[in-house]
Amino acid sequence: RYGERADINRSIRLSAITGLVLVDEIDAHLHPSLQHAVVPQLMKLFPKVQFIVSSHSPLFLLGMDKVFGPEGYRILELPDGERISSERYTEFGKAFEYYQDTKAFEAQIDQQIKKGTRPLVLTEGKFDVRYIRTALELLGKEELLNRIDIEPIGPSSEKRDGDGGKSRLNSFRTVYVANRAAFHRPILLIYDCETNKQSEQVDGLWIRSVARNDENTEVKKGIENLLPRELFQDCMFRTYPLEGGGYVKKPDKNKLCKWICDERRNPDDFAKFDSVVKIVEEFVDAFQS
Repeated sequence: RYGERADINRSIRLSAITGLVLVDEIDAHLHPSLQHAVVPQLMKLFPKVQFIVSSHSPLFLLGMDKVFGPEGYRILELPDGERISSERYTEFGKAFEYYQDTKAFEAQIDQQIKKGTRPLVLTEGKFDVRYIRTALELLGKEELLNRIDIEPIGPSSEKRDGDGGKSRLNSFRTVYVANRAAFHRPILLIYDCETNKQSEQVDGLWIRSVARNDENTEVKKGIENLLPRELFQDCMFRTYPLEGGGYVKKPDKNKLCKWICDERRNPDDFAKFDSVVKIVEEFVDAFQS
């Protein structure tokens, strides 16, 4: 109104509007995503307006830091008026990332898992899916492969190479038990060998873990444990620095999987996957019958 009364053009040129805005509890009744992302962006639309706001939301302050940078705004802690930084709210930022990740996980359940019709196999990560698919193809189980869907649990993430891990499978079990009527097809959760997960069945949900391959002393965890030890050549490893000095050597999962599943494609490499095949066959046959 101030800008419009002085010059009608100012009301449509946001960057020209000047003034002072006071807002008490700016985060009140707002969804966390709006506090964190939208409100700071709205404020930035008015570069010549000074905003003085009160807030109890660490997420709002983290959003301000992201949009304006540490020098683009000030945080004063009341009642003393001492200037502080947003760094003290780092843990809230991590919590917000976890919250958003959980929302994405729940969205995946709604969009992909609930709506399918064929028996579904959920694994700890995307590499498990590729290995199991290739094993079924090379071991002459194409018919079985065509009767099921195989998906990694949880949304893909660059940090995790798309791996959801056992915690996501555990979370899915919790969601399933609380909402059994929402799931209309049988689902199998396959855990890696190191979890030692006990076999369980809850209505249409099967829970199984892969048998350990004791012959592979090079890699004792993950789906890669089922592969022959001799496949793990030096060129298939990467070194990662440790905080206290030194380094740790781990398989380059992406490189290894591409070589074995896309280039080498040797049925002998998948001999130990017979335990996985047996689990999938028993699962499918039980519900088909």
